[in-house]
Amino acid sequence: MAVKLAVFDLDGTLTVAHGDVRLSCCAVRLVRALESSGVKVSIVTGNSLPVALGIARYLGASGPVAAENGCVVGRGEWVLHLCEGRVPRELVDEVLKLGFRESWQNSYRFHEVALIPEDRSLDKVARASEIARSRGFNAVWTGYALHIQPPGGGKLAGLLKVMEVSGVGREEVLVVGDGDNDVEMMSYAAFSGAPGDASPAAKAAALYVAKLPGALGAAEAVERILGVRVKCS
Repeated sequence: MAVKLAVFDLDGTLTVAHGDVRLSCCAVRLVRALESSGVKVSIVTGNSLPVALGIARYLGASGPVAAENGCVVGRGEWVLHLCEGRVPRELVDEVLKLGFRESWQNSYRFHEVALIPEDRSLDKVARASEIARSRGFNAVWTGYALHIQPPGGGKLAGLLKVMEVSGVGREEVLVVGDGDNDVEMMSYAAFSGAPGDASPAAKAAALYVAKLPGALGAAEAVERILGVRVKCS
């Protein structure tokens, strides 16, 4: 088998479905099947590092994780910072006035902030993104929240650092994701998949688009691409 590292987004990819953040029981079986076959598993997510590390540990994923949309990479006791500094409070407050609320995970983030639009308005997201970028910060819409971060991050940056630490090349990596923010790393990897309920952009970037949603679709993609059997109902 050419693939040595399988990289998964978390929300919408290892959860029940896009928009459903409950961790899927299939995700446990998927990770265990890959690790048992000799493929290390990593998570690259917009969640905070403690959440990403905790979920990876309990799933049984042995690879490094990238959190905060690539701003930090960690495994065990070590953490690498790809972003510098934090988003200033005055910028956060300016965006909040547009009708956003803060994610509960912001207290556990090193660099970026996640802000959730109260009415899910994409026009509001576009306005907030423009404000952030005009101040020199990155703005990443995940479909769940608007993530504002200092330069240096992005899921591709996180993936590249995970690959470097793991000692693998792009031809040895499978990436599965469901959101627009997953597209750049899906396009970079030699192998890629998307659940059946992924965003149109994620589906367009994937070599294989599953029929099933969420983690069931991720398992379907792994079976089709790698031939690793995952027993999920």
